[in-house]
Amino acid sequence: MKNLFLLSILVCVAMVSYCQRPNTVINCYIRDGRVNYGHLTQLLPDSIQANLLIDPREKFKMKDGNNILLWLEQQGWRLMGIDVAGSGVNGNADLSSTYVMSKEIYLDDPARALFLQKLENIENKQ
Repeated sequence: MKNLFLLSILVCVAMVSYCQRPNTVINCYIRDGRVNYGHLTQLLPDSIQANLLIDPREKFKMKDGNNILLWLEQQGWRLMGIDVAGSGVNGNADLSSTYVMSKEIYLDDPARALFLQKLENIENKQ
């Protein structure tokens, strides 16, 4: 009985400490089979960029947007939304889709503060 009680306390403590871990949500989008990470190359530390901001079209020669989407999902990116834009002339429809992806990453306090400072600087320049 003591072991079960101790185990339940340890599980509760572990859950509380995990829930308080500050995560940063980052986004990218896929359009025409190309991944666009936006300003993330300027915002994230170099140590994270090398493993996180990979363009599968360039690295693995992937051309199919669906395969790129699947590859990113296997890397921890989650599909947040799809934007379908359409146009057409003389009854011919041309549809293109943009897939918005997001991922939660952990940044320690100094890296997170620097991330937010760089983000504010980018916004102030625009």
